[in-house]
Amino acid sequence: MLRSKKSRKTDVAHGEIETAHPGYLGSQDTFYVGTIKGVGRIYQQTFVDTYSKWAAAKLYTTKTPITAADLLNDRVWC
Repeated sequence: MLRSKKSRKTDVAHGEIETAHPGYLGSQDTFYVGTIKGVGRIYQQTFVDTYSKWAAAKLYTTKTPITAADLLNDRVWC
C-alpha cells in the first residue's frame, strides 16, 4: 500500500520507550540455540542496555530464572 508524503508525516510511533542514561533500562531475553551431542539443549541469555545498545550474552544448558539472574550478576551489574 502506497501512502502520500503528507500521510507519512503524521505517522506516530507507538510503544517506544525513552531512556535517560546508560543503565536506566535494559531488556533481557532467552533464546533456544540448539542441541549439542553429549551436552543437550543450549539456551542463550541476552541482555541489552536500551540507551547505549551495549549487550551481553551467556550460554546455558537450562532455561530457568536462576540462569537469567546469573547473567545479570555476572555480566551486567559487576
